[in-house]
Amino acid sequence: MHVVHTGGETFSAAEMFSPDVVVLDVRLPDMGGDHVFRNLRERWPDLPVVFSSGHVHRLEEVTGGDLSRVALLRKPYAGDQLMDAINELLRM
Repeated sequence: MHVVHTGGETFSAAEMFSPDVVVLDVRLPDMGGDHVFRNLRERWPDLPVVFSSGHVHRLEEVTGGDLSRVALLRKPYAGDQLMDAINELLRM
């Protein structure tokens, strides 16, 4: 597992670590999670993404309608809920 704290760090980390899944907060200090998601999808179209948010109610709000291999967890959530979402996306 590798943690980054800004959207800008996401792209170099994804290149360096080739993650199986990304857990992405919708609100980041430097850019929105929707922007990070679109950029990740351009480079890695099949990369599963779990959005983490206390503000978003529907995935379409942050994915622009791309619902392939994405999940939304509303904060607060438990660790087992995160693991269930990750495992579900990895089975797709």
